[in-house]
Amino acid sequence: MEFRILGPLEVLSDGQAVDLGGAKQRALLAVLLLDANHVVSMDRLVDALWEDDPPETATKALQVYVSGLRTRSPGCASCVRIPSASSPPMQKNPNDVTR
Repeated sequence: MEFRILGPLEVLSDGQAVDLGGAKQRALLAVLLLDANHVVSMDRLVDALWEDDPPETATKALQVYVSGLRTRSPGCASCVRIPSASSPPMQKNPNDVTR
């Protein structure tokens, strides 16, 4: 997976552009890429996507956007996730975004 964040946000998989979905899903990916290899809180994500006017369903919407990103970029299915109490810790992969 190759992530391009200078200019228009792009993700390439085997040299082919990945359809990232709608504006909110793309914004979510951009926020996550800017904090690569760090846990990003739900509050920070909600603030980044909706600023001062989040919908009551913001948490559920984030879960849908994360699922969409994982589905659209299967090579990075483990890169983006919402941890639960039973989730194993994420493994840091220095090749994910640090090129």
